[in-house]
This record gives sequence, C-alpha cells and structure tokens, in this order.
Amino acid sequence: MARVLVISFSDLARDPRVDRQIEFLQPQHRIVAAGLAPPRHPVDEFIDISTSLNSLTGRALGLALLLARRYDAHFWTRASNLAVLDRLSQVRPDVVVANDIPTLPIALRLGAPVVFDAHEHAPSELAHLWRWRTLQAPRIRWLCRQYIPQVPVMLTLGEGIASVYERETGVRARVVTNAPYYANLVPSAVHEPVKVVHHGAAQRDRGLEELVHAASLLDERFTTDFILVEGSPGFREKLISLADGNPRIRFPKPHPMHMLVQAINDYDVGIYLLPPVNINQRYALPNKLFEFIQARLAIAIGPSPEMARVVRSYGCGVVTEDFEPETLAAALNGLDSDAIAAFKGASHVAARELCAEKNEPIVVRAVEDALTGSGSLDSAQPALRGNPHAGA
Repeated sequence: MARVLVISFSDLARDPRVDRQIEFLQPQHRIVAAGLAPPRHPVDEFIDISTSLNSLTGRALGLALLLARRYDAHFWTRASNLAVLDRLSQVRPDVVVANDIPTLPIALRLGAPVVFDAHEHAPSELAHLWRWRTLQAPRIRWLCRQYIPQVPVMLTLGEGIASVYERETGVRARVVTNAPYYANLVPSAVHEPVKVVHHGAAQRDRGLEELVHAASLLDERFTTDFILVEGSPGFREKLISLADGNPRIRFPKPHPMHMLVQAINDYDVGIYLLPPVNINQRYALPNKLFEFIQARLAIAIGPSPEMARVVRSYGCGVVTEDFEPETLAAALNGLDSDAIAAFKGASHVAARELCAEKNEPIVVRAVEDALTGSGSLDSAQPALRGNPHAGA
C-alpha cells in the first residue's frame, strides 16, 4: 500500500474529477489530499494549501519576469508556490497525482514519480480573452513543454485534447472521462409539459445566454429549468433578467454534487450549447453530458465534436447543425413524446458504459505504472465508441 499525494488547487469536495480520483485510489493506497478545502472522503491526511495573496512587490516582480518571458523564474518567485512546496515537502509520498498545470512543477520537486492529470488544455483556459492570450498563454504553454515530458503518466478528459497535447509536448495522455458513478435509475415517463433542464455554473462565455434564448423559443409543450451554482459574479441574475418573467423558464436552487443525477432524473431533456471559442470548448466532454446520461435524459446539444460523437454513437439525442439558439429550439420543437422516450431509453443503455466505474481501472493502473516505472503512455484502455475526431 503506497502513500499517494493528490494535489489540486481546488475545493476538493466540490471538484468532481479529483473527488473520484481519491475514491478510486482509497481501497489500494493511503491518501494524503492537498487542496483549498477538504475532500468529501476521509483520508489519511488533509493539507490546506490555500495561501494569501502575494505582496505588491512580489506581484510587480512577477509581472516583470512575465514580460521578460522568464517563466520558470516567474513560477518560483511566487510566494504562494514556495509556501505550497514547503508544506508538501514534509509528506514524503511514494507517488504524486498532480491536477492541472499549476501543481506540476511543485509535484516534480517532491522526489516521487508523478501522475499528471491535465484535465483540460491549460494554454486555452481563457484564450478568448486577449490579455490572457498575450500574457498568460505563452507562460502556460512553456510550462507544459518544460514539465509534461518529465512525467511517466499523463491523463486528460478526452481524445481531442489528448491529441492536442501530443502535438505540443510529444506526450500521449490516457483518457479518463468526467463520467460520474453508475446510477441505478430508470427513465422517467415523458412529462406534459416536457421538462427540459440545464445545470452547471453560471459562467460567462459558456453559451448560457443563447440557451436562455433557445428556451424562450420553445413552444408551450416545454418548460426549462436552469439549475445554476454561482460562477461569474452577477451573471445568474443577468440570466434571470434575460428570461424576462417567462413562466416556462425557471431558476431553481442547485443540488449538492453527489445528489445531482438523482435530482434531474425527473426531467426529460438535457440541453447544452457550447460555442467553440477556444480549444477546451471545441473539444469539451463535460461532467454534465455524462450526468444527463446517468439521469436517463434525452440530450440536445450543439455540434461540439466530442459530445456529438457520444450522442450520435449511442443514439441518445439530437445534435444541431450549428450553435444558434433558434436551431436548438427548432430541433426540440420537432420532437414528439415518442422520440424523447426513445432517446431516454438509449441513455439508459449508455449509462452502463459511460460511468466512473469504467475509468477506475485506468486511474489505478496509472498510479501503479508510475510506482513501478512502467508508465509507457499507451492507449490500451477502454475507448468511447466511434471516431474521436468525428465532426471535427
């Protein structure tokens, strides 16, 4: 039984991907979790790595180093990074699971083999913002090229992003999707009116205004609920105002992460439009898609290639030709109750395959390979059905 350090700059109880990592590894290993808040699961030790803001002097030096493109010096002159390294140096792990690129340089200094879970494509995180593209993207791209080739095993959430990382760093990642655990549910009968749902964070630049507009264009056979946790300040309130008092559009209170799938089982259709403003949004394969499937919903999405591949392969919904709200509304208005029931039934079949249980052996194997030094970044793993680049 190895001592495994899991690091993430997130609230571990509210980070579904890291939450599942810890749960996957607990039966075989002793877990030390490091994050901004404790995990849901009991672990051997939790280390709080939340740190105070750097001083103005520190931030000024950091900006100078950033402008000079001295990216490694920029990382290691940040007081917060040095403080986290100091705290984690006492752990002495056998292996480290590092989540997202900001944790990777720290993880590699701890003297243990590292499994790096990139989650999404780090250089594209906010690439739709010019200031971020100018200052931050080159730094993060350098960190990826510098540090990713040093890890024995890398993970990411989908084949599209894995291919991008391979082109940029020469490292092939293993795919661990964002699927939740299998839910022992059955499809609910199609409601009258048909109940449509979208859930997630109220974040700007995620196409939520378009979704609200699409909901306003649905005919009276439909109601739509937006179950949103706080994201961008004031944005949920803006979306409520966009609905303009439409009684068929509602904004109910969010559910705890671990209760979400059961809560939305009483809906009929899950919807999502995600305009491809950067690489991450182009190749998105988000939690909510798999949660819709586990909830046994029909699905209506835009033509995002990774999501479209899943929906088309399992026949569990409709994929629109573009990201326009009018197109999504027309697709939904064209569905009758029998078609929706058939899609819900297809999600019921897909739920057995698209669940966290299929990812567990990949994560466990990744840690074992890092421990034994046999981390050949192979692709011998269960794959989602269909061509990973279909529709790209």
